[in-house]
Amino acid sequence: MLITEILARNARMYGDEIALIERVPAENKRSEITWREFDAIAHQVSNALIAKNVVKGTKVVHLMVNCLEWLPIYFGILRTGAVAVPLNFRFKAKTISNCIKVSEASVIFFGEEFIDRINTAKDEVDSFIKTYIFVGPEEKCPDYALWYTDLIGRSPAAPLGIGISILDDASLYFTSGTTGDPK
Repeated sequence: MLITEILARNARMYGDEIALIERVPAENKRSEITWREFDAIAHQVSNALIAKNVVKGTKVVHLMVNCLEWLPIYFGILRTGAVAVPLNFRFKAKTISNCIKVSEASVIFFGEEFIDRINTAKDEVDSFIKTYIFVGPEEKCPDYALWYTDLIGRSPAAPLGIGISILDDASLYFTSGTTGDPK
């Protein structure tokens, strides 16, 4: 069974039960979403990506710290048939740039923690990245990026019906251990 089908099944079986919780103790903040909401947001992400010409096999960089949006975005990427390219949050601008070039990614989701690193790498990766999607507060969204909340807010939460097979590529992970460059 495909991982995206597991999400859809959990939404059907456990719809109103809590699926994801994000806690930010320093801000005394707790956010949560149900399985049904998780599934719907993943559909909105996939529909938004399709509207931006993401097709099966497109590489989509996923550069975010752990947060409530992380998994719905990841599943949304997979539902398009695109290849998710999650990058380590510790990567510096040069490493991010190299991973984008090696993967030949054309879309990137990034959080506010990465604005400076993306700005540093932007000139080098603009020939690859066609769509920058910022996941964070609207007032911090760079001029060159689409704001995630607005983007998915205009997208339906309906399944796409894209044929995805267990033989399709799903993700491309870069690893380096603790001492080397990602490969």
